[in-house]
Amino acid sequence: MDKISSIRVSLHSTSATITALKLYFSKWVEANGHSSIHADALMSAFDESLAQASIYLNSAENLDVKAKDTAMLLSDLLSYENTIPLKNNSDAMRKMAQQATKDSRSINVIAIITTTFVPPTVTAVSANPELH
Repeated sequence: MDKISSIRVSLHSTSATITALKLYFSKWVEANGHSSIHADALMSAFDESLAQASIYLNSAENLDVKAKDTAMLLSDLLSYENTIPLKNNSDAMRKMAQQATKDSRSINVIAIITTTFVPPTVTAVSANPELH
């Protein structure tokens, strides 16, 4: 984009130079009384050069706008691409939390079974010396 800005400055300068040359030439023609086909042709050439410089300047300004818009679009796209792994990570974390909840329920069931059956088993083994 810096190059485009440099081109724009150059084109502005070129337009100003052509305008100044056209002005000085027209004053010179008036001062010297040289109104001829050659002078008219040079004035037309100045006008064509100004028009061409204006077209190039408009093209450079449009290119500058498009380059800035493209840079913004790429930045937004990269930001969006960076959020996809975060979304995938959050989905994975949610699945892990659900699995942990299921595991916690299983552990609670095992704990209930253990507290229900181990004490009577210990009591039965303690009460019967033959099982030692």
